[in-house]
Amino acid sequence: MTKEDFKGPRVLVDFWASWCGPCKIMKPTLEKFAIDNPDIEVIFCNVDEESDLAKDYGIKSIPTLLYFEHGEIKGKKIGNVPETQLKELFTTDKTCPAFAPVVATRYLWSADREGSKAI
Repeated sequence: MTKEDFKGPRVLVDFWASWCGPCKIMKPTLEKFAIDNPDIEVIFCNVDEESDLAKDYGIKSIPTLLYFEHGEIKGKKIGNVPETQLKELFTTDKTCPAFAPVVATRYLWSADREGSKAI
């Protein structure tokens, strides 16, 4: 997989991993979305297999959805996104929250995950 795969007219990329619980929950929603929206290509990018690609796009949390139009990022959602919010990624209204700067809580994890804190 390369960045070239994301250069179609309308492409939704799901950055995920097999060990990620929220990613497993999200996958059926995206599979249904792909069937219901054949004009949008849905690509599943496993961050463990495509770590360089994930790094190139600054993927730090999964699942992360990036929406591309002709290779340009037009929208981003982090976390398990309900089907109703998926549509926000494809709106032409640039005042939509999907196009607002992304502010996500990052977590600093200790080795045993105790004492984790938001940063």
